[in-house]
Amino acid sequence: MDAAITIALNAFALRSPAWSALSVFLASGLLWVLIGFGAMVVTRLPAASRLSQVWFIAASVVISYGCSQLIGWLAFRARPFVTHPAVTQLIARDAADKSFPSDHATIAFAFALPLLAATPSLWMRMVLVVLMVLIALGRVLVGVHYVSDVAAGALLAAGVWMLLRWVRSSMA
Repeated sequence: MDAAITIALNAFALRSPAWSALSVFLASGLLWVLIGFGAMVVTRLPAASRLSQVWFIAASVVISYGCSQLIGWLAFRARPFVTHPAVTQLIARDAADKSFPSDHATIAFAFALPLLAATPSLWMRMVLVVLMVLIALGRVLVGVHYVSDVAAGALLAAGVWMLLRWVRSSMA
């Protein structure tokens, strides 16, 4: 089922050069948009909590990424374009790199979830959710991850974020 959905989404991205270009942007460029938007969100937080929030985000990203690397080493999974001839690779990725979990999805969620919880602005929270989901979707569209890879990255980041929140609240 995972491979079938991945193949279908990748085929969708190949329908036209415009869709392919959009898919590549979602997979590769949108993370920078998320970081820029996140910086703007941080500037709108109360001044007293900004530095603390930046450190919290940094810890979330670093720990989530480290866990992603460890999981990828322990449970290596080849990328979809390697194992399924029907999947077309739209961005340059080494075939020897791990697929599970998706580092981009992990980083996007690890970066955005703390901001999502910190901002009182509904429209900012909505933008953060859309950006996270589109980054994860983009990785599947370009053929470098399975749907389960991006879901695992999102769940990993959410787990780390919840653990960090618990640690932060127990220290307060």
